[in-house]
Amino acid sequence: MSSKQARSVARLAAVQALYQMEVSGAGVEAVIREFSEHRFDRLMEGEDSPAMAAADEMFFADLVRGVVEHQRDIDGSVVKRLAAGWRLERLMPLFAPSFGRVLLN
Repeated sequence: MSSKQARSVARLAAVQALYQMEVSGAGVEAVIREFSEHRFDRLMEGEDSPAMAAADEMFFADLVRGVVEHQRDIDGSVVKRLAAGWRLERLMPLFAPSFGRVLLN
């Protein structure tokens, strides 16, 4: 797998990890550890299922930590681009805030 593909997989996993943190209240290090130990490089459910695509695990961890660390700055950047009269809270039912934070990176 190419480095570009591994980073794409890492971005998708980061979205999933941030969503998991959002809904479960789990901490960043716990979620990174859980992905590293139980999701990356593991077979998917079922005997005939292929292995999950390889991810750039270091990039994944840096991305998740960075989003958490810079959450206020990222939210501020999103708010600046909202239509007049819109607030960040209005978007929350549409998608978890984590998705936008990851996609901006």
